[in-house]
Amino acid sequence: MSVRRASILLAGCVTFGAHADGGAVVWMGERDGAVVAVLVAPAALHIGSCECAWIGPHGDAVTVTATHASGAVCFATCVPSVSTREVHATLELTQAGIWSFEVDPDARGPLLAARFDLEVGDAPAAWSAHWPFLFAWVPIVGIGVFAASRRVLTQRPSNAARFPSTNFM
Repeated sequence: MSVRRASILLAGCVTFGAHADGGAVVWMGERDGAVVAVLVAPAALHIGSCECAWIGPHGDAVTVTATHASGAVCFATCVPSVSTREVHATLELTQAGIWSFEVDPDARGPLLAARFDLEVGDAPAAWSAHWPFLFAWVPIVGIGVFAASRRVLTQRPSNAARFPSTNFM
């Protein structure tokens, strides 16, 4: 196995902070003659940061307000994304329970705000943030055992060297 292949395999096995959660569409509707959507990531919300994205026509100031049943309020102003039709904001949700979200695409202008409720779970366990590090040794040991076995097989003498031909005549 070449060093390049081993390093690519090692880099593929040990990824840090790679999340494949693109979020979930939590609201769809029509605004200004176009279909719009609101996405929230992560799909399974928990106490901590939450990203809310508006995809569709919007004004200059898109705002996101989240209100907890207890009265706690989180507010954020959206910033543009790579796409010109998408803006997103990051909110810090501080309590578990039902949160009412309102995404206003043009800051109290003629476009109607999107309203929806989401349930937020408790904070994830502390170990779940570190689980890739706990099991990072497994692929490394596997690669080491494979490389060692390949080396032993290439250094073993062939049958011709172990059993020289004997001529009985």
